[in-house]
Amino acid sequence: MKNWSVEHTREVKKWLDIDTYRGFEELPLMQLYHELLARTLFFKPFHEEFEAKAVSLYIDRIFNGNPFLITEKHLGYLTREDTLYQPPHFFLTTTERLAQLSIIGLRNSLFFWDGSDEYSVNREFLDSPVSEVLPKLFRDTVMVEIDLVNGTDEEIAESLKAALPQWRKVRGIEADTSDSIRFGYGTIKKIINYRLIPMIDILVWSTLHKVRISEDRLSRLLYT
Repeated sequence: MKNWSVEHTREVKKWLDIDTYRGFEELPLMQLYHELLARTLFFKPFHEEFEAKAVSLYIDRIFNGNPFLITEKHLGYLTREDTLYQPPHFFLTTTERLAQLSIIGLRNSLFFWDGSDEYSVNREFLDSPVSEVLPKLFRDTVMVEIDLVNGTDEEIAESLKAALPQWRKVRGIEADTSDSIRFGYGTIKKIINYRLIPMIDILVWSTLHKVRISEDRLSRLLYT
């Protein structure tokens, strides 16, 4: 790691404009939440392919002077009535994901072509959860289908809440709360007053450039 220099300050100030970042004060709560959520990707040790592409795009935007990663257009799916909303912690199965599972399932002999127009399921895996027979594809997740007909929202939520501890125990997966975001009025006020978003962006820049930055230097960049 290199020590911070005057040249590093000049480089940061090419893209860091605190007046631009003040625009975050005017964002709707949902958009501000997603701006923070997008930045949590910078701190993940491993990325899926789509996450790596997003990180590359975010880095390009931020360090070219545009810190706003999530636009109202991106959030349009939240209010659309014809599109399924994907909340945090859930992943709707895409066609690409289905194809990936099918190809790897075939390679792992979960099912096979019987010589006609049909495929047969290997009886050994007939009733096995997909996430258990393909563990490499589900290191931190389980794959489920939700029955929306035979249960109210409250009943479905309670069933999921009851199942999660058992799922975690069986899979040996503990909750990582280090990057959890809990929103309340006090949290929002701190995000704005402490200039948390530009602070994150500076820290990401210093990490990418392998440069140490002191609290004093960080404070001067943010408040002077």
